[in-house]
Amino acid sequence: MVFDYEYPHTSLCKVVESGLKRLADVVCGEIQDSSFLPCDGKDKFFCIEAISVPQNFIGIWGWRMQEEQNEIHAVVVRFYPDKIPIEIIIWDDCSSEEDLISRLKQNDKPALSSGRALLSYAVDGNIYRGLLCIENDLFSVAAPQFFSFNILDCVSVDEKIFYSKLTLDIPDHTRIANRIANRIAEAESQLESIEKEMYALTERVDQLEQAIEFLQDNRDESAAQLQASPIKQFYRPGKVIELFVDNSDLDDFICAFEDALDAYDDQIDHFAKYLRAAYDNHIPLMLVGPNGRRIADAFSIALNGSTAATFDCAAVNCLDDLNIVSSSTDPIVAVINPFAPNFIAYLPELLGIEGKFFIALYPFIEDLRLEPRSFFNYFTPVFTELIFDQPDPIKILTRLIDSTDHVALFAAFPMAYVNGQSDRFIEKFRGSGRTLDRLKKFIGDEQ
Repeated sequence: MVFDYEYPHTSLCKVVESGLKRLADVVCGEIQDSSFLPCDGKDKFFCIEAISVPQNFIGIWGWRMQEEQNEIHAVVVRFYPDKIPIEIIIWDDCSSEEDLISRLKQNDKPALSSGRALLSYAVDGNIYRGLLCIENDLFSVAAPQFFSFNILDCVSVDEKIFYSKLTLDIPDHTRIANRIANRIAEAESQLESIEKEMYALTERVDQLEQAIEFLQDNRDESAAQLQASPIKQFYRPGKVIELFVDNSDLDDFICAFEDALDAYDDQIDHFAKYLRAAYDNHIPLMLVGPNGRRIADAFSIALNGSTAATFDCAAVNCLDDLNIVSSSTDPIVAVINPFAPNFIAYLPELLGIEGKFFIALYPFIEDLRLEPRSFFNYFTPVFTELIFDQPDPIKILTRLIDSTDHVALFAAFPMAYVNGQSDRFIEKFRGSGRTLDRLKKFIGDEQ
């Protein structure tokens, strides 16, 4: 207990009609035996300030002497609301903690003179055990706190018993029990909150399932209509792979793109950023080489959860056919046969459709040199062979063949022939004469 220099004396007092009645002194945080109360005539304090607690209330006050009209009076006091004496109330008919709780549940509420009490029962000899009760939380047994104490550590004051100390020593097992009880109460509260959230989520899931069913029915109906109409000749919508996709964050988009493409390395990361930059800046691309369709679908799935729609330029009959593209819900459209003569004049109208990102697909890089260079004002080319490592088909197909002749006949010579290297292949061939004659005969027949 901190010493108060302004009010050097501390006493246990009772509120009476005329002011305060001094019952016992408090020294070093302990209530002294009232039989040692000094006979100095200061057993009653006539307070200057109004007392804010009810009559008969017992509490702790600090006080000092003050001189008035040449007389010394103990009239200046200060109430300490944080220093609450602990009253001991013994229930002789109780012999266990359960008895105390049961009696409290029966609404047996004793009056507390100080606002804090230990409702107690005898354990063994001078040892008692009590349930702590506080005025503003009286008889709450949700998380009871029990304390053991020696009755010899108590003092009798004004026909009441008080614990001599103003604080309770909480045993370790009591701390643990209280902590467990508090955590159980918190867990029960959290569980109740989670159950409410789960109920709300269940309702939301039901609503989403109904919405999905509705959308799927409409999509099936739309697909049936497309199959039954000439539109199917040049436009095919994408297929839903994943619902409720939100990859607006670049890192999330890159991860989703790699997952959809099933390819993971640093070059794919940068390629994903390049594709995303083209999309964000509305720059149409042309993927030239192998894997173009696979890339377009992976890009579309990463953005909106569905594969890219397909638009066949070669099957378009007139400019009005573009209306089906503008009215579709597909944001990513893969354009095939982009050099079709019947459509190439419609490119500005196609790329002018709002809300769409177009990716042209073409398999052969060499053909690009034959097309008008101004075509690439509309589509920026990307060579997929420079992005993906292409496996050597000859090594894959002939890895189990240990014959030079057979490797030449099955794979090596055909590849050299299509690349215009057949004569050089013949010069360097080290196989059998029979195979060499067959290869020379083939070249001679061709010539």
